[in-house]
Amino acid sequence: MTTRVIKQLITADKQTITCPYWVDDDAGADMPVATAQLAAMAQFQTDFGLPPSDWPVQQLSDKVCIVRIVYAPAELAQSDPPHAVPLGGYASPAVDYEFFFEPKPQKHLKVALAHVSHTTGAPPYQGKMNVVNEGGVLKVEGTTVSVPAATHRIKYVAPNAAITGAYKAVVEDLCGSVNNATFRGRAIGEVMLVKASGTKRTGTDWELVFEFATGVTETNVTRDEVLFASIRPFDHWWVASETIDVIVTGNPITFLKGKHGYVEQVWPYKNLSALNLPA
Repeated sequence: MTTRVIKQLITADKQTITCPYWVDDDAGADMPVATAQLAAMAQFQTDFGLPPSDWPVQQLSDKVCIVRIVYAPAELAQSDPPHAVPLGGYASPAVDYEFFFEPKPQKHLKVALAHVSHTTGAPPYQGKMNVVNEGGVLKVEGTTVSVPAATHRIKYVAPNAAITGAYKAVVEDLCGSVNNATFRGRAIGEVMLVKASGTKRTGTDWELVFEFATGVTETNVTRDEVLFASIRPFDHWWVASETIDVIVTGNPITFLKGKHGYVEQVWPYKNLSALNLPA
């Protein structure tokens, strides 16, 4: 049986030293047996001046696995034999699995996901944003939107049975979305899920963390000399301007003045209640 150690990375604490080894067995033999033999080799017995106390195996395929050799003084050594877990699993005394979901920090849009509203008499641009008139030609400049900073965090523990693959897919899909119905006492469009993570605690449960940005819908608000009836916190507003010619102290001056206002939806609106958060 030939086993090659591709690379290793040493991590240490005050009482133990853990050395993960990436093992590639060209023969595709029984990896748990191979790794048990590795742990018994003199190389591992003498490393760091400590005996190996445990070597959990993460088997990635029939030919590749990761072995984490744990070295500890005899009084700290574990009596359990070497152990392996199924493909893709990892037998760890602390953490089994983690996930992290968050939207891209920025995106540039020329056309909104949906048109929300415009002021009376405004030309219909069908969701196009920041439209400017250049010499009689309309140009769509668009806008760059950034993920807002989190203002609230919910952290709780859920049983393993509740965190299925389907549930994780729902969480991933909802990241970067705004509430399409009242959510935890806030009106439509006032809550956005900006980050979600989960850590599986071996054999028991998951620790979940959800981070939200919140805002307040403004009504009858003036922006760039244009009165908007309503602007939700995560929608994009913009103003189409017109040129005004005036005479100041005998000199002609041309300046821009806001004329029409538009509100556009730039983040998807979805049902955040599907997160099934505790009350």
